[in-house]
Amino acid sequence: MNPLTTTEMDEEKFTEWFATQQQIHATIMDKAQELQESLDEQHLLERTLVPSVYAIGSYVLVSYPDTLHNKGQPPTKLMTIKKGPMKILERHGDKYEVLDLVSRKSEGIHISRIYPFLYDDTRVDPEKIAYRDKEEFEVEQILDDTIDLTLSVKFWRFLVKWTGYDMTEALWLPWDEIKHVEVLHDYLRNKGLGQYLPLSHQRPEDKKRRK
Repeated sequence: MNPLTTTEMDEEKFTEWFATQQQIHATIMDKAQELQESLDEQHLLERTLVPSVYAIGSYVLVSYPDTLHNKGQPPTKLMTIKKGPMKILERHGDKYEVLDLVSRKSEGIHISRIYPFLYDDTRVDPEKIAYRDKEEFEVEQILDDTIDLTLSVKFWRFLVKWTGYDMTEALWLPWDEIKHVEVLHDYLRNKGLGQYLPLSHQRPEDKKRRK
């Protein structure tokens, strides 16, 4: 048998390489298909476990809205798949008003984008999780205030102590920045001023007529 020429050897190596690449490609496609099927099953199971109604005051996760380039995906890969936890404030049919625990802003979200936030309430504080994930500060205590009942609450200011920081880091903040913070709610109730809380946070005993 005549030995293979250089050209024949190159062609044989290329044929072997090409066959190997085709096999690798086929394996990758099979794995991708298996992963997609698994994700589809997980999504279907997730949706079947989602409640049809959420209680006011409960904590939930919210999926990102669909955009032209992303279908329910976060803006960057460094962000969690769903936003939250967030707090249910109100319900209007299939739409809920939910509170962002960090920005303290609320927005209307359709129920199709809402998922339950499952946690052990004896060990987990949803508010702390939200602040930790966003690397924000948490209000530990209200030290002082400039409350003047002759003025609108928008003019009130509060001296805030942050959790994990000493008194030298305390900061005066306006009403609008902390009006949704539970520590402030307790502070005002202790002063007999629960009726000045935002309506979405008032309890029956808070809703007395202002003098």
